[in-house]
Amino acid sequence: MKKHSKFKTIESCVKPIQTFMLLLGGIGCILISWWLLNWAFKSDGNHTTILIFNILILASGIYCILWIFTPNYRLKLDNEKLICTSVFRVVKQTIYLKDILYYTSINKENEDNRWEELTLYTKKEVLKINSFTYSNYFHFKNKCILGLTKNTDLESMHTYVIIRNYAIGILGFGLLFMFISLNLFLEKYNYIPKEDLSTLQGTVAYCIEIKEKKNTNRIEIKLNEYPDFIFELSGSQFISSQSNAIVSTIKKGDLIQIDLFKALYNKYIIKAYPLNALEQMFTLETISVNGLRTSKHTYLSIDDINKQKRSDSNSLLLFVFISLSLILLGFYVLIDTTQKAIYRYPPNYLGSVKL
Repeated sequence: MKKHSKFKTIESCVKPIQTFMLLLGGIGCILISWWLLNWAFKSDGNHTTILIFNILILASGIYCILWIFTPNYRLKLDNEKLICTSVFRVVKQTIYLKDILYYTSINKENEDNRWEELTLYTKKEVLKINSFTYSNYFHFKNKCILGLTKNTDLESMHTYVIIRNYAIGILGFGLLFMFISLNLFLEKYNYIPKEDLSTLQGTVAYCIEIKEKKNTNRIEIKLNEYPDFIFELSGSQFISSQSNAIVSTIKKGDLIQIDLFKALYNKYIIKAYPLNALEQMFTLETISVNGLRTSKHTYLSIDDINKQKRSDSNSLLLFVFISLSLILLGFYVLIDTTQKAIYRYPPNYLGSVKL
C-alpha cells in the first residue's frame, strides 16, 4: 500500500486569466451566433450553410461557458483523497489516493502557451489536471504522485493519439466542407422554374444606383408600396441583369414589375400564411429579385439567371477536389497512425487503456 506523508489540505488556485478568457470567449461566441442569425434571416434564400457555421460558433461558446463548470474545475486534496468540485463547490468526483494505480505526465504546447498535463488512473476512473488552469499545479502533482509509478508506455502512446485526433479533425473538416460545398452549389446553381415565381408591381421610391459591398456589386430597389423591404439584385441576379441600363433608364416614380419566389410572396407580401417563431423573431428586410421589367423593356428574366447559373457550375469541381483531398488525407493519416500504434502495442492493450 502506498503511504502518503501527512500534509495540510490543499485547494486549487484557478488562474484568473483562464476564467476570464473562457467567459469572454463564451459570451463573444454566443453574441456572434445571435448576430449571424439576425443577419441571415434579414434576407431571403437558403440559410443552411450559415446555420451550420452558426451551430459551430454557438457550440464553441457553450463549451467555453460549460468548461468553467466542469467537475474538476476546483480541486481539494488532503491526506486521503482528491475531491473535484464544480465552480459552485458541488462535489462531482472523489478519488482516494490509495486507489491510484499509476500516472502520466505529458508536456503540451500551442502557438502561445506551454503546459503540463497530469493524468491519474484508478481501476475505474481517470482524472486530468494541468498547469494551464491551476497556478499551484505542481504542488498538487507532487502530492498526488508520491509513491506512484509513471506509465511511460501510455506517455509514448499519447503521440499516436494526438496524430489520430488531428486525422479525425481533417477528415471531419473534409466531410463538412464537402457538405457545405454541395449545399452552396445547389443554392447557387439550382435551376429555378418560372412556376416558382410570383410578380408584384410598384413605383420606385428612390433613384437606383449600383452599390459595392464586400467587393461585390449589387442593386437595391425600394418601392413606395412595400416600404418594409429592400428588393436586391446580387450574385447571379446582378451578373445576369442589364445593370447599367437599370441605373440609367429607371427613375424615381417609374412603375416596375419584380419577380420573386412565390413562397416569399405568399408569406410576406400578401400574408397568406403565418410566420413561424423564427421568422417572427428575425424580421426579413431584403428580398432577392429574380426578374425585373417595365412596360417597355425587360432588364432581367429568370431565363437569364438560369443561363448564368449553368455557365458557373464548373466551379463545383474545385470545391469537390479540395473536399476529397482533405477526406483522403484524413483517412491516410488515420489508417497509418493506427497501423503504427498496433505494431508497437498489442491490440488488447490499446483497447484497455484510457487516455
